[in-house]
Amino acid sequence: MSEHIEGPRGAKKEELEEIINLVNLVFRTSRGMRPTMQEEFPLLFNEGNIDNLRIIKVNGRVVSHVGIFECMASICGCLIKIGMIGSVCTHPEYRGRGFATRLVKDALEKMRRDGVHVVMISGIRTLYDRAGCAIA
Repeated sequence: MSEHIEGPRGAKKEELEEIINLVNLVFRTSRGMRPTMQEEFPLLFNEGNIDNLRIIKVNGRVVSHVGIFECMASICGCLIKIGMIGSVCTHPEYRGRGFATRLVKDALEKMRRDGVHVVMISGIRTLYDRAGCAIA
């Protein structure tokens, strides 16, 4: 059976629960923790930020996710737009296929289009090196 791969793209409101379930699986329940990602990151995981939840679906199932949050910040009196990347994950059954790499590149391109000046990433992984990111 051939796979239907959809994305990278922004999520839809009806996909939010499935995204939260995925990030909870990867970052919480698979590690013996409670599924608290939405409680811990309410600005990221909400319908008002839905297009910034970047996903890839395989056969109708959300299998990979990158979260973006954008905001304005004042640095030395200058307003700049900051973008943050987090909750980068792929379902264990779909790892090693380049989905997270594609999503990080998609997220960086979206932030460029949105006029983001500085991107902050939580975590240090070769995934970010491949996307052209550097530790500052």
